[in-house]
Amino acid sequence: MARDRYAEPTCENVYRGFQVFAYRTRAQARGYTLLELLLVLAILGTLATLVIPSFYRQYLDYRITDQATSEVMESILFTKELAIRTGSPHVYEFQPGTHIQKVYPADRPESSKELKIHPKARLEPVLATHQKVQRLVYRGDGGTEGIRMQVVGPKQSQTIVVERHLGIPQRSKGTTDR
Repeated sequence: MARDRYAEPTCENVYRGFQVFAYRTRAQARGYTLLELLLVLAILGTLATLVIPSFYRQYLDYRITDQATSEVMESILFTKELAIRTGSPHVYEFQPGTHIQKVYPADRPESSKELKIHPKARLEPVLATHQKVQRLVYRGDGGTEGIRMQVVGPKQSQTIVVERHLGIPQRSKGTTDR
């Protein structure tokens, strides 16, 4: 009778005082031991503690840029709404490199309303200019000359385009990773 390699364990072979057992049959070797399961769980737990905070920080950085872009678009629409409602020109203004924006009637800049976006984000013009202030003027009919700006967050930036005639701010497609 030929002996199966995966037969029941036997103690027939003795080598220098140690008993040598044969392997279990495949039918008997179905499950994992508790030690193997605990080892796998420990490895997965270690990996999770290293990976999850990194993904969470990246998610928060994206949210900062996205929230700041939404706030800028709301401010621009608010300026347009004021110009249409009052029938007089209104100005949306931002200082490049900062997170401060202002909205005011064109004839009364002293009555400006200061709006801020997230402190970790800043506003930049798309085209390099040496002007200290960027302005977008809405006429009383809601029309404007148009502008392009970038909201720069911790890790990425989004471009906002205000078209010349409609004056409606739109996000450009996609974000730019820095």
